[in-house]
Amino acid sequence: MSVNLIIFTSYFAVDIKDIKGGIGYRYVGLYANLIKFFLRKFTKSTIFWYSQDDSFLRVYNGRRWRKLNQCNMTKAVTTSVISSLKSRSYLICLLGYPYAVPSIKKIWQYFLSLFVLKIFGLEGRVKLVTDFFDPPVEAAYAFSKKKPPIMFVALLRFIDSLTLRLSNLIIVLNEIWENYVSKLYKLDRSKIIVVQNGSLLAKCLKKRKTSDSFNVLYAGSAIEEKGIHKLCEVIANLRKRGFKVELYIAGAKLMELPDFVHIFSYPWPKFVNDVLASADVCVIPYPPDSFTFRYASPAKLSDYMAAGKPVVSTNLFYTAKVIKKYNCGFVAKN
Repeated sequence: MSVNLIIFTSYFAVDIKDIKGGIGYRYVGLYANLIKFFLRKFTKSTIFWYSQDDSFLRVYNGRRWRKLNQCNMTKAVTTSVISSLKSRSYLICLLGYPYAVPSIKKIWQYFLSLFVLKIFGLEGRVKLVTDFFDPPVEAAYAFSKKKPPIMFVALLRFIDSLTLRLSNLIIVLNEIWENYVSKLYKLDRSKIIVVQNGSLLAKCLKKRKTSDSFNVLYAGSAIEEKGIHKLCEVIANLRKRGFKVELYIAGAKLMELPDFVHIFSYPWPKFVNDVLASADVCVIPYPPDSFTFRYASPAKLSDYMAAGKPVVSTNLFYTAKVIKKYNCGFVAKN
């Protein structure tokens, strides 16, 4: 039996050096390992990869990746489906949602792509797997200073619901998202599986570098809604008391910060080898009174744990549950 695989993501990344930032580590950590599994299990498999970044459809020929052509998402879906049907192969479509979705102006391509997958999936030869690891509506509430427009939320909910209902399998980050997504969209729990982050770190984490200071790391963008101002106050008070404490923030600067804060958007390898490796403690400062943050599971939690770093967090429901269960850090009372 031959099974082909097509991956839809924001950009192409199958090696550590390919990572531009953001979710690229998941492409390499999870997707690259999945590709290796396919090639071992199904020796005649064809691997396709479509990137929204450059609109190229790539194919793996057993030795290297090559670009097929530049096209839209619907064309990429159709090409991979027809190729698989001609070779009498099954096809699994892995959708890195929502980053694989075209812009709102080109959303019709996405709907048409789902229609093509549904039509050819009726015979059971085409399956859709959705990696639903960063829900867009919840992210919009988490990172906005004011509530997103109702119509915008309604559109995202519709796209979410349509995608998840058409999916044969849904991947989420943790059990909290599994419960939340299944209840919100009334989905069959049997088609949802949990795949945590952290699979890439073991491959690239080097020996910790020694330092005279005590290094505190927050991996994420500096946004007021994430409690960063409180974190800075705590570090400032420690420094006033004579402690050699350095605060590193690995992300975008979206608010005013004290001069002592080291902030930069690091490429993934540099972040892991230089910043994460030299951290003494990693923090999650999110306000626990925020519904979005309280019940979320930040991807950084898996990265911190995979690197073997102690975690200090505010009293967030899921995060606190993990820290206490595995005795890997400290949960603050307030």
